[in-house]
Amino acid sequence: MEFLKRFIKPRAKVSLNVSKSSFALGEDLKGTITLESAEEIDVHEIRLKLWCWESKKKTKTIRYERSEFQRTYWDSAYLFSTPPTVSGPFHLSYGSKIECPFSLNIPAGGRESFYSVDAVVKWFLQAVVEIERRPSLSSGIYEVQIIKPSAIPTVVKEKEVITREVVMIQCAYCQGLMPQTSTFCPNCGARRRG
Repeated sequence: MEFLKRFIKPRAKVSLNVSKSSFALGEDLKGTITLESAEEIDVHEIRLKLWCWESKKKTKTIRYERSEFQRTYWDSAYLFSTPPTVSGPFHLSYGSKIECPFSLNIPAGGRESFYSVDAVVKWFLQAVVEIERRPSLSSGIYEVQIIKPSAIPTVVKEKEVITREVVMIQCAYCQGLMPQTSTFCPNCGARRRG
């Protein structure tokens, strides 16, 4: 019976929760992976899969004998892929539930999610639980919206207002008032005495 157990998936449930619906390039993608078990299992590792997939619609001209026709196809490629480990090996008892928080940085040089008639850029996220000598478990594949980072708001500092008290003195010639720090009277232009 132990031999056949290698081919039977464990009775456990894996779910993935992220903190919000969209993330900016360069931001940390945060969330939790929840594992609920209905039997005793030995977990080898819990890892996260994040990947970016781009598809572009292309047209190819095909020549056959003396005729020529256009064929449209989708060319696809992985732009980014990473499988970071969230948790190492541990034993999970019957009926237990474990939550593993994660934080994964989205590369700032990546491409944002994009949809058009002839091009698509999508980001996907999936949790995978590797189990000793048993088939692995995985959560559903979730599409994550990645957006351009918003401009950093500039902080405007208020100008510091310095208030000085200026002593006014009387001009010896015109009897008008002038600041004590002046060398000439602003009214008559005479040089200050004393």
